[in-house]
Amino acid sequence: MNDIKCIITDIDGTLANEESKLSMECARAFRSAEDAGFIIFPATGRCQRGLFGIYDDETNNIIKHKGYPGIYHNGALIIGPDGYEDIIEEICIDRETCIEIIKRLKSLKLCEKLNDGTLIYRDLSIGIYERDFGIVERSTFTESVKHLNDKSNVITKVVDNLLEFVQSMEYLPQKILVIEPISKLGHLVEEIDLIGKALDVRVVLSSKVCIDILPTGVSKGHAAKILLERLGIKPENTMAIGDANNDLEILEYVGHPVAMGNAVPQVKEIARHIVATNNQHGFAEALYNIAKVPRPKIST
Repeated sequence: MNDIKCIITDIDGTLANEESKLSMECARAFRSAEDAGFIIFPATGRCQRGLFGIYDDETNNIIKHKGYPGIYHNGALIIGPDGYEDIIEEICIDRETCIEIIKRLKSLKLCEKLNDGTLIYRDLSIGIYERDFGIVERSTFTESVKHLNDKSNVITKVVDNLLEFVQSMEYLPQKILVIEPISKLGHLVEEIDLIGKALDVRVVLSSKVCIDILPTGVSKGHAAKILLERLGIKPENTMAIGDANNDLEILEYVGHPVAMGNAVPQVKEIARHIVATNNQHGFAEALYNIAKVPRPKIST
C-alpha cells in the first residue's frame, strides 16, 4: 500500500533540467500526480514568479487555477493553498543586519585573471531579494547576475548604491545573494560563512552560481513542517526530492527522501532512494516508481 500523499520538489537541479525548463516527461508526471489527488508543491530558493518560466502553459494553468502552496526563498516565505496572498510565514533580515552584511561582503574582493593574464580584484556581485523582486547594484551587474535574473524570471531593479537603497527601502528582504560561480570564489566561501556566523544569519550554497544568506532559523525543512501542519499531512506520508545542500533539512524531515542522480554526496547519503539526473527525467522516475503516481496514457 502506498502511503505517500504529498510530494515536495526542489526546482533547480531537480524538477528543472539544465536549461531551466520542465521536460515533457516531467510535465506529464507532474500533471498525473495532480490528477491522482497528490498534493505537490515546490521548495525552492527561487521566488514564486521565478517558477512561471519553467513550467509549460498547461502546468501553469493548473497552478493558477488551484492556488498553490509553496516554500520560497529557501524557507523564508511560505505560501498556503489559497493563493499568493495566503502567506503563512514571511521571515526577513532586519535592516541593521542587512546593512552590516552588505558592508562586510563589499570588503571582500574577488580575484580574476583577464585574457592577457592580468590579475584584477573586483567587488562581489550582491543582490537582495524581497518577494518577487531583486535589487542589485549597477557596478556589479555582471553577466552572471543578468543570466541568473533572466533564468529565474525575477523583476530586477538596478540601483547606484545598494547600501543607500537598503537604508530607505520600504520592505525588508527575505535573503541576500552572492551571485558568483562557486568555483571562482575559492577561500571567499569560507569568509562569507564566517560573516554569517558573526552576524547570526544562515549561509547556504543554493546552487553552482549563488550563495544565499538567510535569516537565522530559516530552512526548507522548518518551512515544510509548518506547511505540512497547515495541510494536515504527516511527514511520514511525504516524499521530498532534491539535489543540493539547501535540501538537506527537508530530506531529513520527510519519510521518503529522494536524491537526484546529480545530487551532491551529502544529499545521496541521507536519501532512501536515488533516481536519474535532472536531465534524465529523474523527477518523473521518482513519481512513478516511488510515489506510485499512475502513468498517463499517451495517445499516438
